[in-house]
Amino acid sequence: MAISPVRQHHMMLPAIDPEAMEPVREIARVLLRMWRKSDLEFAIELGVTELLTNVVKHAPGDCELPVRETPDGILVGVADFEAAGCEGARRRGGGRPGPLPPVLPDG
Repeated sequence: MAISPVRQHHMMLPAIDPEAMEPVREIARVLLRMWRKSDLEFAIELGVTELLTNVVKHAPGDCELPVRETPDGILVGVADFEAAGCEGARRRGGGRPGPLPPVLPDG
């Protein structure tokens, strides 16, 4: 049984702002094309935009955006490096939402 390599890409984004989101979405689109998952482009673009908008709104500063291929789709996440963590976000009227639903290919 052959072990297939995990295809993933981590983007370290310094102080993300709304103008920087389009280049990040383009990188995500290129990854999907390389991984032959271009049918997921719209959903991934929407997810990336939502995740990064939450960073801009609730945890401004540097963040990491990992994109990983899974056997049945793509996993995209975000991690910020804010020292205040969840409690600081709650005091500002925000908080950490639960995970986004998985994006799976149609069919």
